[in-house]
Amino acid sequence: MDEKELKRFLPKINKQNTTCWEWKAALNKWGYGIFYHHNKMRGAHRVSYEHFIGNIENDLCVLHKCDNPKCVNPNHLFLGTHQDNSDDKHQKKRGNNVKGEQHPNAKLTNENVAEIKASLKHRGDQARLARKFSVDKNVIHLIWKGIAWK
Repeated sequence: MDEKELKRFLPKINKQNTTCWEWKAALNKWGYGIFYHHNKMRGAHRVSYEHFIGNIENDLCVLHKCDNPKCVNPNHLFLGTHQDNSDDKHQKKRGNNVKGEQHPNAKLTNENVAEIKASLKHRGDQARLARKFSVDKNVIHLIWKGIAWK
């Protein structure tokens, strides 16, 4: 990274109150910092890795030890394959592995689902249950079929 780009990059980092160096500029939809570098938009953590550590070879991913997508601290970054990234997410119970009420977008609790299943067992009305729990009736149908909330 040349001097001019470094002068643009460094002020976008907040190094206070944490061991993470949090990106305080633009973020992508997954919460990762983004930075315009070498005529294209790049992940700020990737730019940080390249500047402070070295080249990123063979289409490798830059992973976070801290699991903070805003972090650009080179001490928290390491290289891995796409499989390493997937394994890391799975091991740390992030991403699509989170199910049920632990999922950040879950509207139902395990207790709600138990009540829904009990009502459905006795021929409960799916539309009424959907209204009661503020979910689409398709969600109730998927619970009834055993596809969702197994």
